[in-house]
Amino acid sequence: MSDVIDNVGDNDANASTMGFGTVDWSSLIIEQNDDDAGFNVPVAEDHMFSFLGLRDEDERPMEDASGHDTNVDVVGNTSYEDVDIEGAAIPVDDYVPEENMDYDMDNPTMAEGNTIPSMEVFRVAVKQYAITGEFDIGTVRSEPGRFEGVCKAEGCKWKIKAKKLQHEGAIMVTNMGPDHDCLTSSRKPSSMASQSWIADRALPILRKHPETSAAELQEKLEEDYGVTLNYWTVWKGRERAMTNLYGTWEESFQLLYSFKAEIELRSPGSVVEIDTKDVDGEVHFNRFFIALKPCIDGFLSGCRPYISIDSTHLNGKWNGQLAVATALDGHNWMFPIAFGFFDAETTENWTWFMSQLKRAIGDPPILAVCTDACKGLENAVRVVFPNAEKRECIKHLMQNLVKKFRGKVYSRMWPAARAYEREIFDHHMSKIFAASVKVAPYLLEYHNLLWMRCGFNPDIKCDSITNNLAETFNSWIREIKDLPIVQLVDKLREKIMVLFQKRRAMGARLQGKILPAIIQELNVRSRGLGHLKTRSSCELSAEVKDTTKNDLRHVVKCLTHECTCLEWQHTGKPCRHALVVLAAQKIKLEDFVHNYYSVARFRAAYQGEIEPLTGKSQWPSVDLGFVLKPPISKRGRGRPRKLRIKACTESGYQGKKKVQTGGKNRCKRCQELGHREAGCPRNGTKKRKSRSKKNTVPWDNTSTSKNGNPSAPTSPGPITRSQSALFGDGGSQLAATTSPARTPIKAKTRTAKKITPRKRIIN
Repeated sequence: MSDVIDNVGDNDANASTMGFGTVDWSSLIIEQNDDDAGFNVPVAEDHMFSFLGLRDEDERPMEDASGHDTNVDVVGNTSYEDVDIEGAAIPVDDYVPEENMDYDMDNPTMAEGNTIPSMEVFRVAVKQYAITGEFDIGTVRSEPGRFEGVCKAEGCKWKIKAKKLQHEGAIMVTNMGPDHDCLTSSRKPSSMASQSWIADRALPILRKHPETSAAELQEKLEEDYGVTLNYWTVWKGRERAMTNLYGTWEESFQLLYSFKAEIELRSPGSVVEIDTKDVDGEVHFNRFFIALKPCIDGFLSGCRPYISIDSTHLNGKWNGQLAVATALDGHNWMFPIAFGFFDAETTENWTWFMSQLKRAIGDPPILAVCTDACKGLENAVRVVFPNAEKRECIKHLMQNLVKKFRGKVYSRMWPAARAYEREIFDHHMSKIFAASVKVAPYLLEYHNLLWMRCGFNPDIKCDSITNNLAETFNSWIREIKDLPIVQLVDKLREKIMVLFQKRRAMGARLQGKILPAIIQELNVRSRGLGHLKTRSSCELSAEVKDTTKNDLRHVVKCLTHECTCLEWQHTGKPCRHALVVLAAQKIKLEDFVHNYYSVARFRAAYQGEIEPLTGKSQWPSVDLGFVLKPPISKRGRGRPRKLRIKACTESGYQGKKKVQTGGKNRCKRCQELGHREAGCPRNGTKKRKSRSKKNTVPWDNTSTSKNGNPSAPTSPGPITRSQSALFGDGGSQLAATTSPARTPIKAKTRTAKKITPRKRIIN
C-alpha cells in the first residue's frame, strides 16, 4: 500500500509543470455544515470540477490525435496552383435508381406515384402522415399487396389507395384525395398513435436517457408531434421500446454470466459472484455481488478504514434490494467499493453479501462499519467482521426512539452523540435516564452499537454519526433503479467509470501535500475565534481558554496532534483550539493534517482505471448447461413506488409534496405555534344556527275556558295518548280545538289511527 502512495507522491513535483496554470485556491468557496453530523463536505465535486477548469466529455470539442479541433477546417500545406489537375478526379458513385425510396419518418409525403419500400413500412408511414395531418385513418382493405383507407370523420371524402408493384416489390400510391374538410383530431387521443408508433419514437429518447418516465415521454411526444396520447398507451409503448433496447426481463438474468466473464477478462482481480437456488427443478436467480479491482485497490490505498453499508429498493419488475458498500476519500466524497442484489434484508442475505465483501477487501486490522437499524445487517457484521468497530446511525436510532419516548429531554441524544468527551456524553445521558428508567434498558437491548463519538476509535479519522454516506449513493442511482438487472449492473459500472475519470483528472491538477480544499476549509474555520485565549508553555504547546463558556480550558499539543477536546484525534484535522495556537506561530497547516487528506492518497484512490466494456452482443458466450430463471417475484399489484414513504420524523419532499416533520403547527393567521388557522383564537366564536322546534309549548300547558273546563293545547303537532286522555273526549274533539294540522304529504297518505284513551281513576 505504501509503495503505491509513494509512487503517486513522486508526481507531486511534476504537477506544476503539466501546463495547467496556477490555481487561486483562496477564491475557492468552502461550504460549512451547520448540523455538525460529521459528514461535512468542504466543497462539492461538481464545483471543484469546474473550478479546476475541467469539462465533461459532452462539452469538449471533437479533436483528432494531434490535438486539432476537427470542427475547424484545416487547409493542407500542398498548393496546386502551378499544377494542371483537370480530369484527375474521377468520382465513383454507388447510386442505384431503385434505392430512391427514402422518406422522412417524422413527416412523410403522400402523393399519387410515391413509392415506399414495403407494405410494413407503408403502414407506418401512412399512420405518421395521418398524425401530421391531424386526422384518423380507417382501414377498408389491408392485404400484402394492396391497401385502401379512408378518413374516419363523418362526411369526409378523403381516401388513399396503394398497391404493390409487380416487378420491384415496392408499394406505390395509386389514388389519393380529395382534401380534408373535417374537424381536427389532435384534441383527442389518436388511434393512429399505437404502441408500436410510440415505441419507434421512444427508442432514441430512451437510448440516451433510459430513466425517462412514461409521463415525461408522453409530454415530449405530444409536444413534438402535436398529438394527444393516452397514458397507458405510452406506458406500454415505452415497455416495448425498453424490450427492444435491452431485451426481455427474463433474458437479463441469463446475461449476468456473460457480464461476469467480460469483467473477469477485462479487469482481472475483480470479484463477481452469482448465487442461484433450485425451485421445483428450475434454477432461479438468488443473489449477485460485484467489486471492481480499481475500487478495491482505491479503498485500500486511498480511503479511510470506514465503510457504510445500506440497501435500497429496486423499482423494476423485480422488487428486490440493491445493497452497497461505500467509503470516504480525502474530500469526504462518496467512494463506491461494491454493490449487489438480493430479494430481502435477511440475516442470510446480508451475511452472504458481507462475506463477499470480506473476500474482496480482506480483514483490515483497523476498520469501522456503519449500518442503520437493520438487525439482519448488524448480525451479519458481527459474524463476518468480528474485530471491526460496529457503528450505528443516530438518525435511524432517533426515529425508533421517538416512537416510544416523548419529551424535549430526549433531544439531548443529539449533543450526546456529537460529544467527543465522555464527561459531556455522561452529562446529557444522565438527564435522559432521569426522565425515564426504561430508556437505558431499551438502548442496551435494541441499539447497543456505537452511535456516540466518544466511543469511536480515533485511528479511523472519521467522526460521522449518521449513515448519510450510503444514502448519498442511493440518491446517485435513483433514476436507473427500474432498468433490467444486467443493464442496471452495466450502467452502475459505467457511472463508476466516469466518476473515477473525473476525479482522476481533478487529482492531476492538485498541488501540494494536503488537498487544497482541506487547507482552505481550515483557513475559513480559523477566523472568528477571538473568544479563545492562549497561554503557551512552549512554541507548540499551550492552554486555550474559552471566555464564553465559564473559562473552559483545553490543552493543545501540536507535535503529537492532540487536544483535550479530542476533536483533532478523531478527525485528523486541527480543531479550533489548535488553529488558534498554530495561527499564532505562523506555521503551515499542511504539516498538522493527517495523511488521509493528502493529495497522494486522493490520487491513489482513483489511480486504477475502470476498463471500458464492449456491448452485450460481444460479451463471451457462457454455456451453463441450464437456463437461469428470474427470481420468484413477490411484487404486489399496482405501480411500484420510485420514492420510499418517509417516516413521520423526516422532512423534505415526497415527490412534489412537502413532508413535514413531527412538531407544532404554525397558524397562518397569527403566525404562532400550537394550532392551525381554523382553530385560531383570533377567529372568535361563531354562533350556531338554532333549529326551529316543532312544539314550543309544553303539552301540559293548558288554559281554562269560559265554562271552567281546561282548553286544549294551541300548539300544532301530533296528539299523544296522555293529551287525549286528559281532555276525555277522543281524538276527534281534541283535534278540532287545536291549531290547523300540517299539510299532509300527498305521496304518503295514512289513515288516522284510532286512539284509545286511558281510563282515569277518580277518587
